[in-house]
Amino acid sequence: MDITDAVIDNANKFLHKMRDNPRPDERKFLTLLSEVGELADSMKGKHHHPKEVELIQIAGICINWLRTMGDFDLESASRIANHEE
Repeated sequence: MDITDAVIDNANKFLHKMRDNPRPDERKFLTLLSEVGELADSMKGKHHHPKEVELIQIAGICINWLRTMGDFDLESASRIANHEE
């Protein structure tokens, strides 16, 4: 398993939480911030999960947020995100 597989596995495991209980973007953002806070604590040795676990969870949340956004121009967004536009 590589890192991409670990992130996709995490995203797939929790996708139902975003699909079955659609939350406004603000709630999704707060969930993401909570995990970033856990990452910060982990980096200070004050959280029970290592930073790698928190980063996998953060990436999974981001993937699922994008998956549940509905219709948007993914190709264009990808080009902009990659600084190709």
